[in-house]
Amino acid sequence: MSTAATAASSAGHSPGWFGTRPVAVKIGAAIVLLALVAIGLTGLAVQRIGSLADAGDTLYTDSIEPLERLGEAQRSFQGDRSRHVLYAVAAPETRATLAVELAERRVEFDEQMATYLGTLNNPADAAPLVAATEEYYAFVDSQLIPIADTGNTATALALAEGPLKKTSSALSDAFGVEQARQGEDAKADAAAGQELARQSRWTLWIALVVGIAAAGLLAGFVVRGIVRTVRSVQTSVDALAQGDLTVVPEVRSGDELGRMAAALGTAQESLREVLSSVVSSADA
Repeated sequence: MSTAATAASSAGHSPGWFGTRPVAVKIGAAIVLLALVAIGLTGLAVQRIGSLADAGDTLYTDSIEPLERLGEAQRSFQGDRSRHVLYAVAAPETRATLAVELAERRVEFDEQMATYLGTLNNPADAAPLVAATEEYYAFVDSQLIPIADTGNTATALALAEGPLKKTSSALSDAFGVEQARQGEDAKADAAAGQELARQSRWTLWIALVVGIAAAGLLAGFVVRGIVRTVRSVQTSVDALAQGDLTVVPEVRSGDELGRMAAALGTAQESLREVLSSVVSSADA
């Protein structure tokens, strides 16, 4: 056992494993702990930023993108509806041009609807919209256009002002309901993102406080041990300067300072023995 450890044990203090490490190791441990805290906080921040980025991607893919695709399909339908009304009362030449245009637009609308449904996590949620779409275009294909092509303008106009208006209104309402549903989903995704951001802030602050507290406690322990040993040695040396050899420094660690304090105590004991021998010789 080292001199410092022996002195500490005899004084009733066990320095422990950490207490016997060199001062440089103790200071280095505090620095390493601070570095680990910084690394941990950086990693946590990166992870949380990634989570927020994922939440943003989810908001776009699950809410914003579907709303954009739905808006495109709705605008195409509105264009088709106005052309269908015109088709009912148009001259044959105009109907021929409209027929080609409507066929092209129908392909585009079907693609837009397919794209929109592809953005949904559960396409079945849009079943009412799909049903209203099929009903509208089925009426146009099976009744309005065939009647208009016969040249029966009066009947075609009656269809446009009656059943066509009814089915188009139903489809417009279905688009509105679907937009409202997507809007609620967007609000929910935005709220989830805000909650994640709030939790991230709290997590980072708590981790920072805990990390600094742990590093501060270790640093305080190291500094306190160094200061106590130095003060004890200073007190002993001051007493020695006054000729008092009885003030022995307190040894609480096994590092360089502890060994220095133990060596000073040993030197004081040796001096006392020498002085005692001198006094005994003088008395003899």
